[in-house]
Amino acid sequence: MAPIDGSAIMKNTNPTIMKYKGYSALIRYSPEDECLVGRLLGITDIVSFEGESVADMRRELKVSVESYLEDCKEMGRAPDRPFSGKLSLRIPSTMHRALSIRAEATGQSIDDLIVSAVDSVLADA
Repeated sequence: MAPIDGSAIMKNTNPTIMKYKGYSALIRYSPEDECLVGRLLGITDIVSFEGESVADMRRELKVSVESYLEDCKEMGRAPDRPFSGKLSLRIPSTMHRALSIRAEATGQSIDDLIVSAVDSVLADA
């Protein structure tokens, strides 16, 4: 993702991601509300916040994550955590076979091939 740039957010061009304590938030400009809005990503709960500036959004992200963690503690349940790095993937058997052959032929693991492919996709994002 591009560095955080207030003018880019205001123009609503590319999504901007802010991070705090391993949690990520999508930041965008809301023309309807005439302010910046943020939403935590990768958790099942809905946690959102808003502000007038990038500095506001950084502060509100911290406040929102800390509140989310405290609320989970008070409710006696574990908060959703950032991802573990393990992914279960279902693919057609023909693709699985082709990956296995390619991995063996190149001296790589199937995981390494998949990570390389995902890196390519994310580099274009």
